[in-house]
Amino acid sequence: MSKGLSGLTITWFLLTSIIVSIDLVYVLTRPNDASKRHPLSSNYVFAQWEYYSTFDKRYAVNDDAFVVVQSLCNAVEIVFQLFAVLLHAAGKYTTANTLALVVSVMTLYKTVMYGMMEHFEGGKYTNHNSTADLIQMVVIPSSFWILIPGVIVLQSWRRVTGAASAAKSVSKLQKSK
Repeated sequence: MSKGLSGLTITWFLLTSIIVSIDLVYVLTRPNDASKRHPLSSNYVFAQWEYYSTFDKRYAVNDDAFVVVQSLCNAVEIVFQLFAVLLHAAGKYTTANTLALVVSVMTLYKTVMYGMMEHFEGGKYTNHNSTADLIQMVVIPSSFWILIPGVIVLQSWRRVTGAASAAKSVSKLQKSK
């Protein structure tokens, strides 16, 4: 029998589904005009995203298709994350771990692509920052969206392949009887 999702996976999925939901709403409601404030900026939570947009200008105005597409992908990730947690709660451990593996690869891949876009666009959205600000406000927070999903991928892979190995062993035992 497969082990369920790790505590890290469940915690990360529940926490990030909230964060990513806020991000999704923020991105999809941004103004098209740089002279206008975000319509939700008077809300404390959304004000944090507006502050972040001073460091990562891709979040400032609605003129970048990549961040919109990324946010739409985030919506899919939220559904997959919460479904994986529900599968875990229902005792469907192998399926929950398989879905956790898939959604974590999606998160990791999307975050790497986000960084690569910025690099290959010549720092178009972040080159106004000092090195310290760039590291503190962009690189370090983004690294969590690579490192933690990377750990979840490894954990889930081990659990899925362990379950497959166990099932194969049981099958061999049953055939030998």
